[in-house]
Amino acid sequence: MSISTRSKNILKKSLVALSVIAPFAIAGPALAEPDFAGKDITFWTSHKGADSVLSLQTFSNYISKYLKGNPKITVVSKFGGGGLVNANYFAKINKPDGLNVTMFNFVVTMAWAMGKDGVNYELDQYRMVGAEPQVFMHMAGTSAKVGDSMLDIAKAGPHTYGTRTRNANVMAAEMLFKGAGNPLKVVTGFGKTEDVIQALASGEVQLSYVYGPAWVRNEANYRGMGLKPLAQMGVIGKNGEVARYASLANIPTVAELYLKTNPNGKKTMEYLAMKTATGLSNIGKGYFIGKDTPDDIVDAWRAAMQKAAADPDFIKEHTKLLGTPLELVPGPEAESILKDGLEVLKDTYFQKGNDGYKMVFGGK
Repeated sequence: MSISTRSKNILKKSLVALSVIAPFAIAGPALAEPDFAGKDITFWTSHKGADSVLSLQTFSNYISKYLKGNPKITVVSKFGGGGLVNANYFAKINKPDGLNVTMFNFVVTMAWAMGKDGVNYELDQYRMVGAEPQVFMHMAGTSAKVGDSMLDIAKAGPHTYGTRTRNANVMAAEMLFKGAGNPLKVVTGFGKTEDVIQALASGEVQLSYVYGPAWVRNEANYRGMGLKPLAQMGVIGKNGEVARYASLANIPTVAELYLKTNPNGKKTMEYLAMKTATGLSNIGKGYFIGKDTPDDIVDAWRAAMQKAAADPDFIKEHTKLLGTPLELVPGPEAESILKDGLEVLKDTYFQKGNDGYKMVFGGK
């Protein structure tokens, strides 16, 4: 199916914004800085994995440093449903006082835009105070028919792909296998990342994905378990196309490999789906606050996050704990990227019952 002119124009605008992840100076008249002294703040997340929670806990300590009054910030995980459990819960308890902030992953944003069942929140009822990119990498386990790349494996025959739940990463893998002429059986229901890693090492499943920086940090251990990197989801480059993430510069993107199976693939809605998902994953850990929260509180959060991310002590501590510094997309830029990505997903192709929806979330 061909890409509509409307979708192309929306995506082009969004992707230009994606290429400019830099410090953002808050414009407009200065507002009185809200005082959070003596307040208790809860930072909600859908993540249960040790690395993600540790990163947010460390970041929260420094955010507190730059919020007036240095409030206590507690990170609480509401795990399940690919992020929907946390999103639905936050919709019930959120108040416009700046004392509850949440992390939504890009599954949550896509699920709302595409009309997925089980969504009991309204994404347009929030504002973004910041975001972090999420770059994922596909891996082969011990029982995979390993070649030089994921395309070699796709051409070698049918394989099984293990995952917690269906998402855009799985969609990209299925798209590549389809282009190579072979089916990919998706096995869902895994819990933590560690469970999938063990399934790959034992041969229970042949393929899966991991957070890119986690591969960089644990490469020796993963290779010792017999795992092999295959392809990354990538980032959106300055030219508006999918590009390799700098820390995984030697690993091809799924988009690169897909275009080898279909040289005219850039003109298809399937490729647009892959590129839109990659764009939204560039703000894949989005930090949200209630839409009715006063501007001075929103601005205070945005400024505190930017100052915390740039704090030399935080950069040093985060890198020591997790192997990489935290990359922050400032709130206004993240909000613009999200808006444009969601506009693309309004296309009927991505709505329930149509091909784009099926590729991401399965179903008929």
